[in-house]
Amino acid sequence: MPRTLTALSFSAFCGYRRGAYLDYATLRLGSAGAGRAVVEATFAQLAREWGGVLSSESPAAMAWGFLKARTASAARSGRHGAQLTTRARLPAHHADALSLVHALNLSVDEAADLIGIPRTRLLADLRAAERAL
Repeated sequence: MPRTLTALSFSAFCGYRRGAYLDYATLRLGSAGAGRAVVEATFAQLAREWGGVLSSESPAAMAWGFLKARTASAARSGRHGAQLTTRARLPAHHADALSLVHALNLSVDEAADLIGIPRTRLLADLRAAERAL
């Protein structure tokens, strides 16, 4: 892929996801500053690995994995007031479904697209989380 097209695809990908990634990281960490730091580090990692991300089965899922790993690491470090009450009782993918749909007010379709999974899987995770609570 030509370098200009690669840069444009990276820019569009990040621009489309930046707001939701920031909202998610801020919710998880309890701090807008910590959320911004995690999102910027995630995008830096994406930039370094963009060729591999584009050739993966699901670039959205791969990018979401980077964001989740960085957010979890920041939460574990104890430097930020992580939101642990509900998350601690649920599998991570169930807690994420709840966070994206109920706390961040994304539609099921938007949330599934954001994290790179089928709509039906997100619905199943959401229903399982709601039942568990």
